[in-house]
Amino acid sequence: TYAEGGPKVEKDLVVAVHQPAKPDGDEGDKVAQEYDPESKFDLPGGSYEVKVTVGEARGTASTEVKSGAPTRVTVNLNAGVVGIKTDSAQQIDIYSAERDLNDERKHVAVNYEATYNVALNAGDYVAVATYADGQKVEKPFTIAAGKRQTVEIKQP
Repeated sequence: TYAEGGPKVEKDLVVAVHQPAKPDGDEGDKVAQEYDPESKFDLPGGSYEVKVTVGEARGTASTEVKSGAPTRVTVNLNAGVVGIKTDSAQQIDIYSAERDLNDERKHVAVNYEATYNVALNAGDYVAVATYADGQKVEKPFTIAAGKRQTVEIKQP
C-alpha cells in the first residue's frame, strides 16, 4: 500500500523476497521476485524480508514463514506520487531537500522529458528543471503518504 490503510499499489512494482540482513548490515540474498501486487511465493519456513519498489519509493516488511501455513504480508511504502510539469525543460532531477554535512543534497531520480510522474517515499524534496540554455529552476515540494502532489515549474 502507499499508506497505512490507504490506496493499494496496482502496477509498476517489484516484490522481492530476501533472506534477513546479515549481521554486518549487508542485504540478505534475494530468494524470489515477482511483479504483481498479489505476488505468491512457495518458500521454506524461516525469516524473510519482503522488499517492494514502486518508482523511487521503497518499503520493507519482515515476516516469519511457517511450513504448511500461508503467510500474508502487506508492505506499507509510506509513499505518494508526484506529477511534475515544466514548460519544455530538457531534464528534471529530484533531490532530497535535506542537505548533508557537505552541504549537498542526495540525488533521488532523473528524467529527460518535460513531465515526470514518479512514486516517492513521504518527505521533502526539491525538483530541478534544466532548460536548453543551461538555466536551472528549483521548486521544493512535499510528498504525503497515499497522496498525489502536482508540481509546476516555469522559467522566470
